[in-house]
Amino acid sequence: METLAESTFKKLSELAYALTGINVSSEKKGLIEHKLRKVLRECQLSSFEELYEKMIADGDKYLVQTFIDRVSTNFTYFFREPDHYEALSRDILPSLTKSLLQDNDYLRIWSAGCSSGEEPYTIAMVIHDTITNHKTHLTYKILATDISERMLKKAIKGEYPYDDLKNVSKYWKEKYFKKTEDGYFHINHVAKDNIVFRKLNLKNKHFPFKRKFHIIFCRNVLIYFDRPTRINILHNLQKHLQIGGYLFLGHSEFDSYLYNYFTKAGRSIYKKHREEKYE
Repeated sequence: METLAESTFKKLSELAYALTGINVSSEKKGLIEHKLRKVLRECQLSSFEELYEKMIADGDKYLVQTFIDRVSTNFTYFFREPDHYEALSRDILPSLTKSLLQDNDYLRIWSAGCSSGEEPYTIAMVIHDTITNHKTHLTYKILATDISERMLKKAIKGEYPYDDLKNVSKYWKEKYFKKTEDGYFHINHVAKDNIVFRKLNLKNKHFPFKRKFHIIFCRNVLIYFDRPTRINILHNLQKHLQIGGYLFLGHSEFDSYLYNYFTKAGRSIYKKHREEKYE
């Protein structure tokens, strides 16, 4: 069985960075080899070098997307970093609701790097529950984006095995999931109806958004990029966030860039306090 040569790994790593901005370090060589070996079998390729050449020389779009799907990291689960959802329900939603209702506006949320959908569905459940408990008429829309088409298909389906709900309490399961005959749990329409899933590469220079968001979740995504790419992504996030809006990052993703536009509003929660002047 062929092994992934260092020279080929270097070329594949550089391609991954060029396509996605993701840094594939040498420590991940074994993991990447394991993931790409499945691609070789699926696409009936004889070597890792042939895989690279087909992507570069032939521009095989299916192979390129499959490659992106495999090198991107998709670890997530429902109610990850629960303190964020507590802050969202207890503090942030009440603070935004009054002004939104006065302006006859709706709440816009972006889940960036949504993977297989657990994060945006959790956000939807928490928002619906908070709105219901406070008896408000606030409406909301969630945009959930990811670079992986494979993960987006799973997210859109909204169906999860029992083990994926190990962090979900009985209350949330009974209210927002329906158990299927084969033992899977399917997100009900209450949590699904206000979410739109789209493919988006965070490395893009420009994002196709017409209106700014009130809340952006971009958690446990930035850690996979080098600092120049992180800064570019943070720049775009703040550009598409309203003043007074909230940015949620992973607990280990602080960057000093945030001091320019944000004040801290909780653990890894940042409130935008000023707008950048664009020429």
